[in-house]
Amino acid sequence: MTQPEQNTLPFQALPPEAPLAMPVQDLHAAPDMEGRARTPSTSPATIGLRRFLVLGSALALTAFGAWRTHKVLDANGTSILGVVMLVLFVALFLWIALAFTSSLAGFVSLITRGGLGLGITR
Repeated sequence: MTQPEQNTLPFQALPPEAPLAMPVQDLHAAPDMEGRARTPSTSPATIGLRRFLVLGSALALTAFGAWRTHKVLDANGTSILGVVMLVLFVALFLWIALAFTSSLAGFVSLITRGGLGLGITR
């Protein structure tokens, strides 16, 4: 556009609407997998083992933390408050342990293979 044409057009904060067709879908039915593999072709062969290691490590860390916390809270006998605190500790610690093991696995992947995965090439 030339300078005079830009001055004559009104300001538009949003682009013009471009609606797409949205067919009705049955969300209670299984997705159509015809012609597609169960796992994507870009998925590594050892993806199951990798997931097992990340989840298993997180569960092992959580079990160890829960055991040590139980030892501390159970020093003078079991109480309702101690059980509630232990349940909350386990839930929150599992969340943190899963984030830690996942990030650690990503860091190891970055160091050992340059961080490229799922069929992505440079």
